[in-house]
Amino acid sequence: MTASFTIGREKYADVEDDIREHLAAIDDVGAEMLRLVQDDVTAFGAVGAAYALPKDTDEQKAARSAAIQEALRAAADVPLRLARACAELSRHLPALLAKGNQNLVSDVGVAAKLCEAACECAWLNVEVNLAWLRDEQFVADTRAETEALLGEVRCTCREVWEGVAAAIRGE
Repeated sequence: MTASFTIGREKYADVEDDIREHLAAIDDVGAEMLRLVQDDVTAFGAVGAAYALPKDTDEQKAARSAAIQEALRAAADVPLRLARACAELSRHLPALLAKGNQNLVSDVGVAAKLCEAACECAWLNVEVNLAWLRDEQFVADTRAETEALLGEVRCTCREVWEGVAAAIRGE
């Protein structure tokens, strides 16, 4: 909302092009996040289907186990992609704080808190899937990336939150 109410305002004409670019990127991230909702439903369905495979023979047990592992990898990928989207979104928030319509700066703070929470939830959902995976290298690589993304998002969003609070207090 901050970006939308910055564009077209005479007071912010000198930053309008920059804000438009941020708004377009934020819209792209939002669309990606909506796609991830459906991807998560699909991935969860695949995990359930893998667990439902027959396990009467040794061959069936091996096929079922492989299918479960593959489904869990895919299920971990969806929240990892959400963490990436959160990181991308968070990178636009400092500019909105600095250049956006200051009458709506609290919305930037709300976005920062929601972005951080979404990334924390993504981390949690990555971890729940990694817990069942046997591919140690995949687990280590995925965990490292997710934790790095979470660290970045936390840092940026907390700085933005403090900046918003300072702006509201007139500091």
